[in-house]
Amino acid sequence: MGKKMAIIFTICIWIMLSAFSCCFVAQKSVHEIQNAYTANYRNDYLYGIEIYDNKYYIFCVNTETNEQQYFTYPIIDENGVVSLMDLVMGKDGQLYVYYSLLRRDTSDANDIKTIAHCDFDKKTIIPKWDLKDIVDDNYFQLRSQKDGQLILETFDSTTSTLKQFYLNEDGTASSKATIQLHETVHSLMSQDDVIWEKTNTGDIIKIEPDGSTKNIFINDGSKISRQNTHFTFQKDELHFYNVDTEQNYKVTKATDYKELELCPGHQSITAESFDVSDVYIIAEEDDIYVGTLTLDDGRSVPVIYGEKEYVLDQLTWPIGKSIITAFLAILGTTAVFLLYIYIFSRMLRRKDGAPVLGIAVMVMIPIIGLSMTNLFYVMDRQLPDEKEQKIQQLAAVNDILQGKIDIEQLEKVRMEEENTYAEASYYSYELIEPQTIENLETGSEEAVNNAMASHLYHYKDGELFSLSLSYQQNLSMEYQMPATNYLSLKEAAETGKTVYTEYSNYLGSYLTVFAPIKNNNGEVIGVLETSASSLLLEMNILSNSQTIKKLFFSAGTLLFLLILLVFWINTRDLKILRQAMTRMAEGDLHARANIQGNHEVAVIAKRFDHMAALIENRVAEMESYQNKYEAFVPSKPFYLLRKNGIRGALSGDGKDFIASVLTINTYDEYETDNLYEKGFCAYNAYLSKQIPVIHTYGGVVNKIFRYGENVVFTKEVQQHAVECAIAVLERLKETEEVFFAGIAEEELRFGVIGLPKRRVTTMISEHGSLSLFLQQMAGRLGTPILITGRAASRIPNFSTYYRTRVIGYLHMTSSNKLEAIYEILTGDSQERQRLKMDTKSELEDGIRLFMSKSYAYARRRFIHVLQQDPKDGVAKEYILLCERLIHSDKEEPWLDQF
Repeated sequence: MGKKMAIIFTICIWIMLSAFSCCFVAQKSVHEIQNAYTANYRNDYLYGIEIYDNKYYIFCVNTETNEQQYFTYPIIDENGVVSLMDLVMGKDGQLYVYYSLLRRDTSDANDIKTIAHCDFDKKTIIPKWDLKDIVDDNYFQLRSQKDGQLILETFDSTTSTLKQFYLNEDGTASSKATIQLHETVHSLMSQDDVIWEKTNTGDIIKIEPDGSTKNIFINDGSKISRQNTHFTFQKDELHFYNVDTEQNYKVTKATDYKELELCPGHQSITAESFDVSDVYIIAEEDDIYVGTLTLDDGRSVPVIYGEKEYVLDQLTWPIGKSIITAFLAILGTTAVFLLYIYIFSRMLRRKDGAPVLGIAVMVMIPIIGLSMTNLFYVMDRQLPDEKEQKIQQLAAVNDILQGKIDIEQLEKVRMEEENTYAEASYYSYELIEPQTIENLETGSEEAVNNAMASHLYHYKDGELFSLSLSYQQNLSMEYQMPATNYLSLKEAAETGKTVYTEYSNYLGSYLTVFAPIKNNNGEVIGVLETSASSLLLEMNILSNSQTIKKLFFSAGTLLFLLILLVFWINTRDLKILRQAMTRMAEGDLHARANIQGNHEVAVIAKRFDHMAALIENRVAEMESYQNKYEAFVPSKPFYLLRKNGIRGALSGDGKDFIASVLTINTYDEYETDNLYEKGFCAYNAYLSKQIPVIHTYGGVVNKIFRYGENVVFTKEVQQHAVECAIAVLERLKETEEVFFAGIAEEELRFGVIGLPKRRVTTMISEHGSLSLFLQQMAGRLGTPILITGRAASRIPNFSTYYRTRVIGYLHMTSSNKLEAIYEILTGDSQERQRLKMDTKSELEDGIRLFMSKSYAYARRRFIHVLQQDPKDGVAKEYILLCERLIHSDKEEPWLDQF
């Protein structure tokens, strides 16, 4: 039941993690456009730039298929502040943008100004045209002609000179034209490869693509006021909206832009799906109007209307990318989860128990991970203190500047029918922000951001007009600033309360304070705007946020390590105790914890050490008795009976098995000495050199006789029989006696006989001890080690590992078969080995002739061998056999029989 619950719980956790991964991908795959500050349209593509969350969103959407491409680029990176403007489409259908980088803590010489390619595949911006020597501090704009040719235009206000440059494919810029504009030029607008120039007096001058100029409309002020007019450019039409008379006029190409006609409305183009009065028009081309629409929730989204309508309010991933990303997220989550479960289960299944420290780490990892993730999320979503401080500073500066305004003079100016540039210039110079202000929290003086700017507006008859050189005089601000800013400005005037707002345009992001100015009667007569660029603020916020995150991460890591250290200190003694107990359980009776102290684990450890010492002493006593007992009755043979030593053996138990048997002894044909005469010590002097070696190779001593013993090698260790024989003979070379060894594979029976109170073990060979027979034959022939062919076959690589020779065949009377007999030369002296290897082939030839009953020929071979090696006992034995069989009718072509 517990296992099933664990499986169900694990599956539920996996489902929750997979669902979380899918929700995370779904959230990331959709981005709602918040503040699109530029938009353009060409060849069915709507493209533009949005600023949101300290990033630029560069997007391109096919309005026919709704296929979207977009990527993000940081406003502030490790190099400085990035500014993107004038996004246009080139000949190749690729998007290009003006890119500038204001480096941190460096001079202007290190800043970057370039036209860059927007690579949607690589999700980045790639610089292509370096404009640093072209743009300088002049006004400029990047535009694309109808043929896709990229044009860069710069305007020098001091000389009223307009310069145009071609941007070539090879990354260079070449001059197109230099145009001298009217000295009172107020604004420029590009449309259909044509530039429209508006002067301060309301004149309109058309600049053709070849650089030639043409006066389109000369404003004499009879119908269209010089100062209080709003101009819009449409295809083959030029519209004038006279704010004073609230009349809309137009001049058209059909009348060569000379005949002024009255139009019924200000906007001649309407849209079905939205109110065009909420659209801030950015450009018009081929009867398509492009702008940003202010939605009810305050978001500014790109729109087109005219011949077609399209509203882009969100950017989404392709469905294929969303599915693949979700699948990879689930796969990655599953892999991490399975790895976590695997490591956790391995800990729980450890033979010596799950480590407490390891379990603590595995439990803490997800908790700390979730906590840090949630902490970072909350930090990103909360308004940073720097922004609150900046708003307070703006409000303080605004209060200081209001003190510089002469209320009576402002009241007088706003009652005039038209304001002059001199008045605007006066207020522009008066409203210069102070160098320092007092910090409201600390009371100390702090520097004022030099990126601040102030604008004064007067309020009359429900309309707001500028008293600043930055805007056109006598023209309602409704026509001169984005709708969101104008609404905040109007709110401050109508409610009489200070309004704070944020907005972004192609120049960057701004924080703005609109503060109402009241006369002595409490009536609002104007509004003072104080704004500051938020790029440096955002840079500080980003830097501080990253610093805080690093600090939190470092503190979290330090806390995690500190907790691990505390756990380690508290569990170290427990681990030592567990290891000691494990070693004790595995048979290490010397294991001790040796933990000092008076805490709970130390007390348990001391009791364990005491218990281990008692067990070790008791086991030592038992081993002493066991060793003495096994000196008489070896315990290894009892395992053949599948008994746990002698304790489980019963009378009548028996087991048949095949083993390699080694017999080692001296050779004395007459056995002149006896045990009684020499005593036990004489025999133990030899046995003490042999038995330790035999135990090393896994042999079991079955019998002890004279100077040697009979040793059994069971199936598991029978390959060590020859090595054991060689090692024993090597040790016995230092003695006075000469030893010989015989090795044979024998069928044995081991068993227990007797009564319950008196039992003995016995091991019987089915056909007698063949190994003893070979040992005696080795002594007779003078060959140190003899082995049967069957026993040799049980030893891997016998013929290649050992130096051997065949000395003949043994007739087995029990089976009437012949058994090959090998002499192992490795156990002999180096000189004897050399002589025997020299005569090996001739001896073996003689044996083959002997086996084929060619005794006379075989005798000659053996005589020749004996001539080379007079001590070769095998050759001598065969010569005697040949002489006996030549004169006999018996057919016994073997060396001996058993």
